[in-house]
Amino acid sequence: MTSRRCVVLEQGVREQLQRAGYTVQAVPPVFLKKLPPAHLIATRGALETRYIRIRKMSRTEPTVANVERFLGRDITRYRTCMERRRAMPGLHYEIWVSTLRHGLTCFEVYKDRVREIPRIPPATPAAVPAGGTS
Repeated sequence: MTSRRCVVLEQGVREQLQRAGYTVQAVPPVFLKKLPPAHLIATRGALETRYIRIRKMSRTEPTVANVERFLGRDITRYRTCMERRRAMPGLHYEIWVSTLRHGLTCFEVYKDRVREIPRIPPATPAAVPAGGTS
């Protein structure tokens, strides 16, 4: 992720995860077998770790079928990483896809399938009573 748009996108994802209570670190852009094939590693406590790969799609809708079709190489790299590491219950392998039309759509990669992570609607502030305080 080297272009200006990608750096801004990565920073936005990092801020979103930090607001959700995660500690986020960037993975260096070098290839080492011991590093996960991710752009960001987000941890919350000692029990939850998310390996996040960020991708852009321009002319296709971010669906499971399109992710499997166009991002198959990333999925294969994640599955290879899963085979090398022992199964940990709080470890998640995710691909976050950015499109201009749909924004960020998140997918979790499993050994046998890819699943879209449902979006959580933003919390709405509590209603302020009319008339103010007296």
